[in-house]
Amino acid sequence: MSNRMKHSLAVAGCLALIAVPGAAQSAASPAPATTVVAAVTPVANRPAVGLSFYKILPGRQDEWLALFKKWYYPVMQEMMREGALAEFRLFKPYIHGKGAGWDFAVMEITATPKVRISEAERIRKVFPDLDGYEKAAKERAALVVDHWDDVLKEMDINAEPLSVYRPAGK
Repeated sequence: MSNRMKHSLAVAGCLALIAVPGAAQSAASPAPATTVVAAVTPVANRPAVGLSFYKILPGRQDEWLALFKKWYYPVMQEMMREGALAEFRLFKPYIHGKGAGWDFAVMEITATPKVRISEAERIRKVFPDLDGYEKAAKERAALVVDHWDDVLKEMDINAEPLSVYRPAGK
């Protein structure tokens, strides 16, 4: 199976988990938060879904996870408190197949925030030591072999015509 096919299946799996509550455990109890990098264009006020994929240097996955948990996850949690994120999940491939295209996938489901705050303000609030935050962000980035975000656009199944080529509506 090609890496592209594996990637497509991973996206489909993540989307299936959105539709089936409880199909997978959340990465943490009061789901976390940070900036949504990839997002779905909402259909009729539905939340946006961002999927970010990370391929990490071989043997360094636990190091990346530790940095992710310490320096990224608290910002995600703050976004949850602010109401900017409805949900956050961290995934790994279920089966380690030959030539896996990614090691971790992050899914973020947006919400309408109660408080509007910039990313810079949020990071300063969570991590007053910006030098430490910046150093850790660089360490985490140095462990990444490849990273991509999928931008998903939800389709309205009831749209007429249902088409990727012809816009629906009047």
